[in-house]
Amino acid sequence: MGVKVLELIPELGQVATVTRFSELTGKTKSVISDHKNSGVLVEGETFLQWLHSYMGHLSLVAAGRGSDSDELTVAKINSLNVKTALDRLVYHEKLNSLVPVDVAAESLIEWAGFTQRETAGAFDQFVHEIEHKYNIVIDQKIREKIGGAAIVRIREYAEKLAKNGLGSRG
Repeated sequence: MGVKVLELIPELGQVATVTRFSELTGKTKSVISDHKNSGVLVEGETFLQWLHSYMGHLSLVAAGRGSDSDELTVAKINSLNVKTALDRLVYHEKLNSLVPVDVAAESLIEWAGFTQRETAGAFDQFVHEIEHKYNIVIDQKIREKIGGAAIVRIREYAEKLAKNGLGSRG
């Protein structure tokens, strides 16, 4: 079909310019330049190629698919994203792979308590072994400064995560 059109209108086979294409379509040079800058119309192509590209673009726009900046298109994309997210939640709920926020926060607090106890016990055992092996006594203030401070930081960090990151715990 393209060959017949070119036989009838040889100028359509020439390299397109913004000025002549705007005259051909009845659109302003600014509108055509915008289409060229957005990639709808490609530099170096013929008038016929530009007509095909331009008409294809207009068809997409008319169908509501021509531009991501179009408000309707953006709204449709957002709606599909929300639906997809909800579908994923339903899917994970069916798999029983969701953890409620309150359960996760409580688990974190329990884990921090367990970690505190284990760390304190290991630290005390370590100090006891050193004292016994070297026949020395390590001052309780030093033990508290190092071991106690670490244990407090573990608890405070877990509480901060539970409060700020996982739920509304106080």
